[in-house]
Amino acid sequence: MGLALVVGLGSLWLPAAVGAKTTQELQQDLGVTRDRLREVREGKQEALQRLAAAERDIQALDQQIDGLEGQLEQVMERADAAQARLDATQAELNQVAAELEATRRRLQKAEEDLHTQQTVLNQRLVSAYKSGTLGFVELLLESARFSDLLNRLDLVGIILRQDQDVLQQIAALKGDMEEQRSALETRREAVSALAVRQRAEADELAAAVAEKQSAMEALAVAREGKQVAAARAESDKAAFEQQEEELAA
Repeated sequence: MGLALVVGLGSLWLPAAVGAKTTQELQQDLGVTRDRLREVREGKQEALQRLAAAERDIQALDQQIDGLEGQLEQVMERADAAQARLDATQAELNQVAAELEATRRRLQKAEEDLHTQQTVLNQRLVSAYKSGTLGFVELLLESARFSDLLNRLDLVGIILRQDQDVLQQIAALKGDMEEQRSALETRREAVSALAVRQRAEADELAAAVAEKQSAMEALAVAREGKQVAAARAESDKAAFEQQEEELAA
């Protein structure tokens, strides 16, 4: 029994097993683990903050994009309406130009007819002037009766009056053509001025559409960047959570 007691007491004084950590070492390891856990949790918190900031930025960008989409839709509607007005004005301008060209051709024809008729009348007047009294005597000599002479004189008068009437009609037609041409020129100038203003409006709206589209593209690029940042923050958060679980185990 005494021997057993000695053996038991001896076992109490045996040195610690080789490789086992002391209490101080365990405390040091625990401190290191706690520090590492704190760092991991701080990293996780920072990742959460970055994720929240990226999500807020994405939400703000989405709102800006939605607003720009509404503005772009309105500007495009105005641009389409302006282009439609410009197309209608251009069609009217083309019609006026066609009418003006047709009027010019008719006026040219009237001037040619007037010149021809004036030449014929002048030739007859010159011929009558050159005939003078001799022509009257010839009419007397060739006329068997006085009534025949009167008939011949009436015929000459009718021919001259008809020529004069035709001349007046052509002159009146020419005057009408001149008035129509003048009215068409005035209308063409007014429509051309309107087309210039509408073209300027259409160009301005087209530039506004391009500007809105460019702004939307820039916002889309910024949003894509924020999505990348959010994905990176989400990945970092997941990694820190994994490390936190391992350290806390």
